[in-house]
Amino acid sequence: MSLAPTSQVGKILLQPAYFTSSCYVETMKSDIDALVKTFESEYAESEDQTKPFTLFKTVWCAMGWQWLHFKVFDARARDMYLQVTCRLFLEHALTAAQPMARLVAFFAFYTFLSTQPSGAPPLHVIERTPIPQDQYKALFSLSDEFDGSLRAAAINITRLLVDADVFYIIPDSTQYPRVLPREVIVHDTSDAPKKKGRPSKADRVQKSQQAVDSLGQWLEQTGAPSSYEEGAPTTHRLLVEDPADLLQRYRDIKSTLLSTVAEDRQGTAALIEANKQVYNRLKRAAELNGESEMDAESEGPGIPRVERAIVQADAETGDGPRGGLLGLLEGAGNPNPT
Repeated sequence: MSLAPTSQVGKILLQPAYFTSSCYVETMKSDIDALVKTFESEYAESEDQTKPFTLFKTVWCAMGWQWLHFKVFDARARDMYLQVTCRLFLEHALTAAQPMARLVAFFAFYTFLSTQPSGAPPLHVIERTPIPQDQYKALFSLSDEFDGSLRAAAINITRLLVDADVFYIIPDSTQYPRVLPREVIVHDTSDAPKKKGRPSKADRVQKSQQAVDSLGQWLEQTGAPSSYEEGAPTTHRLLVEDPADLLQRYRDIKSTLLSTVAEDRQGTAALIEANKQVYNRLKRAAELNGESEMDAESEGPGIPRVERAIVQADAETGDGPRGGLLGLLEGAGNPNPT
């Protein structure tokens, strides 16, 4: 029996939501702008402009960007940190106003991703990053805006990224979160004194009533349009189209997809691989969140149901093959499938 105290000093851990909030996103965007301006200045004054990426690495280290990987160590928060940072570099590389700013952000994305530490103690790393299909295509045209050594550097880095298979291509406009920042921090400028401690029951009731009133006002202002003709004012898609029509359209598109995939052996293999990757990502998310299979099953489709849906991928329904996870809406993965 040890006589030493068994208590440990508490650790302060950042929540993943911090990295999708305006506190991190806006600051990171400002830092990227500073990196771009510094590189532009150094490149313009450089006597040797034949090695732009070598110059970029010098600027990267001089500004201390090489220490970026050692900002977060907790695996759960670090995963979000790495994903969001890579996404900010990519978005800047595709949306910045000036071509040079896009190229510098592209250099930064490659450098940040390829310099993840691999020694001891081990840190969580990401091998692939999601990118919508439309952005993936636009990335290949980045080198067309330059010539000479800048064009050669852009082409070479693009080739290295493709060969390393770092891009996880997803459908257009399906990134999560859809926009960054997801949480916008608003500083309270009111001078009213704040109550200490937990809110009282009356405070909670008042806050709930305010939320209901706000929802009622929103519904009054966003009613469904009176006409479905072209040019008629529209609001949210769910208020414009009948959910039953949307469901049937989804089923038609899915049926067409599965029929097309079934005609191609590579397409079938790709569909099976996609099912497995989604299943593995769900398991990984559950492990990071500390959820058990019973908890996951009780709060949603659950990992066990997803696993059963993959096993039942070849099962037939009235609408054709379920297609694994694509058939969750029709009951795929249920313990007693119909």
